[in-house]
Amino acid sequence: MVVQSTIQRLSGIVATVILARTLGPTSLGNYSVTNTTASSFYGFFRLGADFGVHVLTASMDPAKATKQINELLGAALTLFLLIGCVGCGACLLFAHTIASGLFNTPTLVDFVRVAAFLFLGQAIAQYTYVAFAGLHAFRAYVRVTLLMAPITTVLLVLGAIVGGAIGAAWGAVLGQAVTVIVLGMSLSRVSAALGLKLRPRLHGHLLKQILTVGLPFYLAGLLQIPSDYFAQGLMVRMHGVSMLGDLRVIVTITAIISFLPNALNGPMISIFSRAHADDRTLDSQRLVFTNLRVVWIVVLVASMVLGALWRFVIGLGFGHSYGAAQHVGYIALITATAYCLRNVVSNWLLASRRQLSIFALNSLDAITFIAVAIAFIPRYGLVGYLIAQASGACIPMFVIWAAACLKSGDRKVSIATLAAFFLTLTVFAIIAWVNIATVTWYTATAVVVAGGIAVSIMWLLFILEREERKILYDLISSPSGFREN
Repeated sequence: MVVQSTIQRLSGIVATVILARTLGPTSLGNYSVTNTTASSFYGFFRLGADFGVHVLTASMDPAKATKQINELLGAALTLFLLIGCVGCGACLLFAHTIASGLFNTPTLVDFVRVAAFLFLGQAIAQYTYVAFAGLHAFRAYVRVTLLMAPITTVLLVLGAIVGGAIGAAWGAVLGQAVTVIVLGMSLSRVSAALGLKLRPRLHGHLLKQILTVGLPFYLAGLLQIPSDYFAQGLMVRMHGVSMLGDLRVIVTITAIISFLPNALNGPMISIFSRAHADDRTLDSQRLVFTNLRVVWIVVLVASMVLGALWRFVIGLGFGHSYGAAQHVGYIALITATAYCLRNVVSNWLLASRRQLSIFALNSLDAITFIAVAIAFIPRYGLVGYLIAQASGACIPMFVIWAAACLKSGDRKVSIATLAAFFLTLTVFAIIAWVNIATVTWYTATAVVVAGGIAVSIMWLLFILEREERKILYDLISSPSGFREN
């Protein structure tokens, strides 16, 4: 999954760089409307079906529960097809309303219509992913996505060259369609090897089970999706569609630091779900803290490197037309870091069926985000949007930290967590100084090397536990022996 995520991110970066230079900020913003609309509609219509299917399937052993898994995945296929068709129809029906009412730009109606078909492909592709993940068949999924990532990029770029922004949007739809076909063929082979025969099934009790697990998680994030969509619409109304182009560049770059943690989300949910089903609560809790510490240091080091070289990366890769992204986009690194850490906690809460806690955290995120967005976006535009994002992402993390410290009562854990927060603040203070002071690239490189070494040493000494340091030492000193053990 790490390899797959790396290739996908690199392909996405290459595609966005080419689109940014080919289309320019305004046309890239138009293209971004298609992606934003499709993602928002999927988040709104998915009903938590993906999380429900993943958790329920992963908690069962395919060798012992073949019939149950077969029926579950059949019912899930029916549900995802229904979600895809209803969402696609709704997007087409309200295309004029979205373009004129939300974005105040009637010319965007064609991009919203294309988003309907992109949404349909995303819904079916997500079904194949959760089916692979639930069967613990990550290798088969990776083989297909590794093949399709560069093909999708080529189709996207060719579409932009031939037809501009709308051509790029249709190129994305075509790439998604081909990916879905190949994923479906691969899933059929994997399921047949396990004695499964996937076809649409209508089992009311199974649909109820899926939604019982997934719906609370969906409701937990329901406020976030329309809030973010509304905030982007507000930004376009107040400051123009070109700011969506800058935002697209920022999202593409910040994805670099999250590709590794996000690649681990699927396997993490599968492992946590199996541990919970086997009543190994203590093991899953220990895994949570280990994953949290490792993900935290990986994200911090990546943020240090990317943040210090931010202006140079944007200017070299995308050009100086994206001035807003170049000068203030590094704020989004705070949001990316906070979400990477939250994902670890959310994966555990989901696997242990604690959806109420997820609902509370996500609701706090959405309320904070929309309040800050309404206050800051009209005056500050993209900066206000980024500040709102960071506020919504970070405040729930402080709540998680306070709750964990109070519940554990372990002074050592509290001190270690406080030290981790202190190191995190230090990293972002360095990033802010490098970008505000507009230092040269070689000064930034020196800061990255010195700061990265200092943060890594302090993390090893004060954050990681003794056993984790020993495992890390064994892995570095003898990788082959570690794998054998």
